[in-house]
Amino acid sequence: MCRFADCCDGSDEQPGVCKNTCSEAGAAARAALKERAEAEAAGSKLREAYFTQASEMMTKWAAEAAQLAKSIADQKALTDKWKGEPLLGPAMPCVLDGPACTNPCIRNCIACYI
Repeated sequence: MCRFADCCDGSDEQPGVCKNTCSEAGAAARAALKERAEAEAAGSKLREAYFTQASEMMTKWAAEAAQLAKSIADQKALTDKWKGEPLLGPAMPCVLDGPACTNPCIRNCIACYI
């Protein structure tokens, strides 16, 4: 008779037919709410830790990006400074004198600077 009772105290049924189960139902509901609150608190702490870690990583990456941008600018300045200069220094007489050394590409090879 009490399978689908609307009230845990049995007041929706005839007197004496259903027992009062409110304390057990309340205890179970409180336990479930407590468990959920603990899980939410743990999740909130974890979320805060992730936000802190992300903030630290973003600060670190911003500093690293600034350092890399400076390095790129320095390298570009060196590249601009060295543009037009011979790659291996001033041209020297070719060590491969003769008909094998008439090609300008070969004349500028590394053998010409040994």
